Amino acid sequence: MRNIKLILVVFNTELESFEMPAFRGAIVEKVGRENDLFHNHLTSDQYYYRYPMIQYKRLGKRPAILCLEQGADELYKFFQNRDWTIYIGSRQLEMKIFSLEFHHSDVGIESGLTSYEIKNWLGLNSQNYNAYQELDSLVDRISMLQKLLVSNILSFAKGIGWDVDQQIIVTINRINNSRLVNFKGQQLMAFDLAFKTNAVLPDYIGLGKSVSIGYGTVVRKK
Repeated sequence: MRNIKLILVVFNTELESFEMPAFRGAIVEKVGRENDLFHNHLTSDQYYYRYPMIQYKRLGKRPAILCLEQGADELYKFFQNRDWTIYIGSRQLEMKIFSLEFHHSDVGIESGLTSYEIKNWLGLNSQNYNAYQELDSLVDRISMLQKLLVSNILSFAKGIGWDVDQQIIVTINRINNSRLVNFKGQQLMAFDLAFKTNAVLPDYIGLGKSVSIGYGTVVRKK
């Protein structure tokens, strides 16, 4: 097992789901664009292709920030501001803390399978979406999604420096919901899934595309 550092701060206000990119932008403006862990941009139109160590979430209706490893060390750059007010469009939000958790979490491979749920998972890009649609069998579709989830877990592992030396097993138990969402001018399929895996995953991390703005949030089933 590997041990990683996490901070989850939830704010005592409300946001709509479509406001998440604006929420991230407002936090970035507050800390300064030179702090690239908050936005993962190299320049205005170039990205760092790395797993985001700072992720913006909507838990219930409340905005939240999840910070992992070095991202947790950088969060003070927001809190050192004397004024935490941000603007979402013309709307002013006073960012008072609802809850703050700091802890260490194990990641690794265990002998048994643990149950998780993932919401708003963008597991398919425009290319493999067409391949997914061409599959006639539900079994084949689920098999494809399981392989993509394994790939996403491996991307998370690489991002936090976890050297996976055993096979990752993923079994999807149930597709709770699937729908098309508009994302950067294209339509992608978002899934809510229940799955089991032998990978130990921290609550609220993101898997798949656009985890920095709350897609693909994972929670262990109690």
